Amino acid sequence: MTGEAGTGAQIQTLQEIRAKYLTLDAYQVSLAANAAHRLQRGRRAVAGAVACLLAGVILTWWAPASAASPPAYIDVAHDRQTTCGTLLGAGHGHLQLIPNGTKQLITVPFTHIDSLSLAASCS
Repeated sequence: MTGEAGTGAQIQTLQEIRAKYLTLDAYQVSLAANAAHRLQRGRRAVAGAVACLLAGVILTWWAPASAASPPAYIDVAHDRQTTCGTLLGAGHGHLQLIPNGTKQLITVPFTHIDSLSLAASCS
């Protein structure tokens, strides 16, 4: 019965067991009681961990949403002109942005970009 829970690393002889517990039955009852106490402590630890997990889920569920980040403005020097606008994305060899004051998407190939820098706003 205590083989699953373990009895500790201490080796006891039959004489030591009889000196302390008087009978092997009393020794086995003691081992079972100790295993039951350890099992109950484990159950309490799991219940506490589940309660903490649920509290964390509840707190993150009702936590205020993060504020939306402002758009990233970028100054791009390309094809002998400079364009400032809202960066939409970059990839596949192109940079995509919407110039300030317009709603038209422009795509600039990376090979045509001379320089670029982040800007707090477009003036």
